[in-house]
Amino acid sequence: MSGSYYIAVSAASPSLEGVSFSLEVRAYEETKNSQCWFAEEVDSFPDVFVGNTTAMDFSSQSCDGSRINRRGGWYRYTHYGATKTVAATTCNKFNMLKTRLEVYHDCNEMGCVQQASPVGNCTTVSWQVENGKTYNIYVTAEDPNDAGGYYHVDFYEKDENEHSQCEDAWFVQRGSLPYRLEDDTMTATESFSSCDNATMRGVWVAVIGTGNKMVATTCDSHTGYDTVLELYDRCPDEIERKGCLRVNDDNPSCGRSSEIEWASNSGQYYWLFVTGFAGSTGIFVLNIYEKVSMINAKCQNAVGIRSLPYYDYGLTTYCDLSNASCKKTPRKGNWYEIVGNDHWVTVSTCNIETDFATEVEVYLACSEDGGEICVNHNHDIRCAPKTEITFAAMKNELFYIFVTGVDEAVMEEGFFGLSVTQGEKLPTHLSSSGSEHPLTGGQQYLIALGVLMGVGVICAVCAVVYGMYKRRHLSYQEISTSG
Repeated sequence: MSGSYYIAVSAASPSLEGVSFSLEVRAYEETKNSQCWFAEEVDSFPDVFVGNTTAMDFSSQSCDGSRINRRGGWYRYTHYGATKTVAATTCNKFNMLKTRLEVYHDCNEMGCVQQASPVGNCTTVSWQVENGKTYNIYVTAEDPNDAGGYYHVDFYEKDENEHSQCEDAWFVQRGSLPYRLEDDTMTATESFSSCDNATMRGVWVAVIGTGNKMVATTCDSHTGYDTVLELYDRCPDEIERKGCLRVNDDNPSCGRSSEIEWASNSGQYYWLFVTGFAGSTGIFVLNIYEKVSMINAKCQNAVGIRSLPYYDYGLTTYCDLSNASCKKTPRKGNWYEIVGNDHWVTVSTCNIETDFATEVEVYLACSEDGGEICVNHNHDIRCAPKTEITFAAMKNELFYIFVTGVDEAVMEEGFFGLSVTQGEKLPTHLSSSGSEHPLTGGQQYLIALGVLMGVGVICAVCAVVYGMYKRRHLSYQEISTSG
């Protein structure tokens, strides 16, 4: 049943004063990561997860060998690279469950690596990770008879944060906006804040002004604590105590996350300090972007994809409207172009950075109005409300890719992470080398489409006409280097 539903959160008595609260809404079903072999992937450190053990199935694995049935959530991490020490913790203001954390080598022998019980209401477990090895982390209630509840677990490296001081700030390269950073302040050392005239634990980021309005925000589902954001025009020191331009604790539209907007001067350096309210620490995501249309908001300025795999981070919110023939309505989005090489190509917005309902469209031509000759378009495939699309990229054929929002969706604009990967080689009947007189990519695609739809003759004629159009109007094409 479709429709809008409204949830009111209020006090039990009108005499009670308001307090902070967290609200989670999820489908009423068994959680998939209730068993070790269905563990949810920890892609990298830092990372943050929330769960509710009351909705989980029972699992009998245990470090102490008791094999008592318990409800909990499983997480899996595979390490590549040098040996390092990592940690998982529920020591944050959002965790509601008195938890036990256990780490195992695998899901078969269940060799116990490390375990930790709560100290007060707070549990932290740390262990060494080695190259090529997989670790399974179990989050469960300390008391197996506990009815369960919500938990909030942070994963992070134990090494000291290298960006705790202003002079060691993360640096945002020119042309890298929008920019996304996921980091943690739990391992940061004390740094001086002239906005607060005190030393605080936090992470520094340096960015060059563009002459446009800029925004820095920690409003993201992966931000796991009460952040404070400070803006500087220089590195502060304890003697002059200057440089602070602005500070924000809670952004009204995003709860305890923080956001600062400022008019930047072109070429001027700015420093951002991400810290926490009342000394709190945790994992955060910092997004920095301009409030202007992206360069590749029009297909004439499509960003050229020169090699695969390819990754980009984009923002559609401030893009100019672009027409596209897959769906007639003007929409905001980012354009890319790629020359085929007789392989299947997959375009995906399933990355964790994507925060809105996306649509991916592929075209064979581009005009002033937008994309023309629609090859295919998809939404809600594999990772709804994000999406993924695979198409046959014939050799030497130029394809235009449009990343946009689903029409009339609740979340129709925002940030996206784009991945473009190359698959297997095309079958002989689709590749450019499968005939003594190979057709153009456009001709092959239309003929193949016609065969599938039972109207091969009509589409074959269209393909020939399109081939003539290509020779006449598109004899020379150059991949744009914009972006």
